Amino acid sequence: MAHEFWTQHSPVTTPGAAAAVHIDALPSDLASLRHASSQFVFHFRGDFAKHGVPEERRAEISLRYADAMFSALLSRSSGHYSTTAAAAATTTEELENPLSYSRDNRTDRVVGCARDAVVLFVAMARQKGIPARGRVGFASYFEPGWFMDHVVAEVWDASQNRWRLVETMPVTDDEGQEVDYLDLKEDEFVTAPRAWQAARQGKTDPGRYVVDPSLLEVPILRGWPYLAHNLIHDLAWMNKNEMLLWDHWGVQDELRKLEIGDELGKLLDEVGEVMVDVDVEPAVLVEMFSRDGLHVPKVVGTVNPSNGAMEEVDIGRAIGE
Repeated sequence: MAHEFWTQHSPVTTPGAAAAVHIDALPSDLASLRHASSQFVFHFRGDFAKHGVPEERRAEISLRYADAMFSALLSRSSGHYSTTAAAAATTTEELENPLSYSRDNRTDRVVGCARDAVVLFVAMARQKGIPARGRVGFASYFEPGWFMDHVVAEVWDASQNRWRLVETMPVTDDEGQEVDYLDLKEDEFVTAPRAWQAARQGKTDPGRYVVDPSLLEVPILRGWPYLAHNLIHDLAWMNKNEMLLWDHWGVQDELRKLEIGDELGKLLDEVGEVMVDVDVEPAVLVEMFSRDGLHVPKVVGTVNPSNGAMEEVDIGRAIGE
């Protein structure tokens, strides 16, 4: 079955031997995995002083790999987990799992963003043999009237023979919305290819697709440039290249012009046409991703959110080189 492609780890989602032991001991239902992932990440835009999170941890936003994030999480679980106790445990029940408790103390979390919660959730699901992948797109449940830049997990539901979208971060519902975060509707999370096609067909206003409504003065973070940005990133994620959201490569450099030229528009229309089908065959995705300007090279540009610096990063490990 095609969905089995997403049961295998990528270099990014491989959890590491220590974390794998604890993941294997977790319940396999989506609710339990979502609860775990929702406790893992302290958002890098959060109030560090209020929650006692050391400022120097802000650099963790660039950890990138699941094994590094799990290692940080395990190192901060000492109040709930004892290595000696784990060694002496003979049953799962005897092992107080350091990945399952509610990390209300934010210092027990790793600094990151939605991307990192998805990587950790997908790592756990794949470790359990559940087909899972990240989807880049836009959520409508944060700010009414806006579709905001976001990443969620997409998980194969064998019982219903379909993919379902799962929110992996905790969400504060101040609007009284009735959202099933274990099974998001298509108007609650719009994948990048669906958003791109709707905008190209004149069915939606591209200006409503933003990183954040507070950043409207930054043209590249809204409208057509960001619709294109997320479409390219979604293609990478569907190919199990789980990039940081501020990584850029290939044709993304053209987006700085703030216009989508005819040639680039035609290419992105092809990407959207292929990816709008949730049941697309992996071979089709791989072929599309191999094209010049779309595939991820060994060195990419990125913006370091902890200090705003523009950097070049060697991600050979992330792409299996």
